[in-house]
Amino acid sequence: LDIVLPNAMGVRRSPFYPFSPRYWGFGSSASPKPRPGAACELPQADGYVGGDAGVDDPDVQAEAARVRLNQFHEEPALVIHNLRKVFGSFVAVDNLSISIARNSVLGLLGANGAGKSTTINMLTGGVEPSSGYAVLNLASDGNTPGRSLTTLTDRDAIRDHLAVVPQFDVLWDDLSGEENLAVFAGLKGLAGADLGYEVRTRLDEVDLQGDRTGLASSYSGGMRRRLSVAMGLTCDPAIVLLDEPTTGMDPVSRRKVWDVIERAKKRPNRALTLTTHSMEEADVLSDRIAIMANGRIRCIGASLHLKRKFGTGYRVQVVAAPEHITDVWAAFLQRFPHYPVVDTTPMHFTVEVASTQVPELPGVFEYLQSAANIKDFHVSLTTLEDVFLRVAEDAQGEEFTTVSGEAPLEDPAAASSVNHDIPVAQPVGEQAPGSGSGPASAADTPRSDTTAPSPPPP
Repeated sequence: LDIVLPNAMGVRRSPFYPFSPRYWGFGSSASPKPRPGAACELPQADGYVGGDAGVDDPDVQAEAARVRLNQFHEEPALVIHNLRKVFGSFVAVDNLSISIARNSVLGLLGANGAGKSTTINMLTGGVEPSSGYAVLNLASDGNTPGRSLTTLTDRDAIRDHLAVVPQFDVLWDDLSGEENLAVFAGLKGLAGADLGYEVRTRLDEVDLQGDRTGLASSYSGGMRRRLSVAMGLTCDPAIVLLDEPTTGMDPVSRRKVWDVIERAKKRPNRALTLTTHSMEEADVLSDRIAIMANGRIRCIGASLHLKRKFGTGYRVQVVAAPEHITDVWAAFLQRFPHYPVVDTTPMHFTVEVASTQVPELPGVFEYLQSAANIKDFHVSLTTLEDVFLRVAEDAQGEEFTTVSGEAPLEDPAAASSVNHDIPVAQPVGEQAPGSGSGPASAADTPRSDTTAPSPPPP
């Protein structure tokens, strides 16, 4: 009854599903592979015409076109076609189209509520999509030919090749770590010596061999997360969905799990998806990164590509004693008035140097080395966190999408209480960078107000 009656989680089936040939193991369980270069007929939500060219980033549009036309340099392990989920009138995931290459990690980033976990739940069958589907391409292993499985018709077969590590640990507290893995491996079909070898291998990978007999209830938060990762990798699934796998881990344990993920993606024909709030983790592990906001992908590409495209060049932080910081800041801005100030404290201030201003950096360094009362200064490139904040800031001006196309009602006081504008020091009478009649590149021009901030308190 749980399968046919409506509920909050899971995908409903027809009441007559036990009478279908597929249920009894007859008929093909794999969809035919689409012809390379052939366009796919996609089920689309009402009113959706395949993307908004005026809103979507060009890289996002190009990715959606590759998915729609099935044109890839190499056959991807997983292809998601126009996946959409609507709760009532709220659109949680808005026609997501993306592919994941074999032997790679896709980092899926976004603030809370961006749609990351909903996407994972739709792929695993925990939540039924409103429209759209995913295709899992299984490569030939020498014994069985390659085949494609779709979430529209092959949900049970897909579960044999897909694993998920959810945000929250799903463990049996009254069993040991070894027994938890043994139960999970048994559910996957292993038995005897093969089961024992698999359990020992996974425990070794996450450095839990010495604690294998301890009850899961006695494990620390980091140990429980490591055990969950080991369970997700049991039996070498083709697709692994990692939903914040290192939450609660200390730096040493986190590094160990990173090593496990790096080794896991090297398994032939495997692909992994990683959601995380750690920009460092995404930068280290991900081959490509997609940033979501309000249910849509806002940008996609390699980490370096995103930094170049959305970054602002360099940041220079100048440190001085509290009693001198005001004078140091005033003198610096008098010498270099065109650098926007993005951060201030009673002991330091930070300015942005756009990509077009990089040739000026030697002069800045020379000045900082000779100026009075400067204790130290630091120079850094744009980070992935800077990119994330910029993309999130861009999306914040957009309202959440509803089925009717109207913004949902919200508390005006709450909406007006958040301000992410970055103050910029501008001398009186001069224009802000990027203003005026000439065109300016968004990647090279600092994003800012024209309001000059007050100096830090002495």
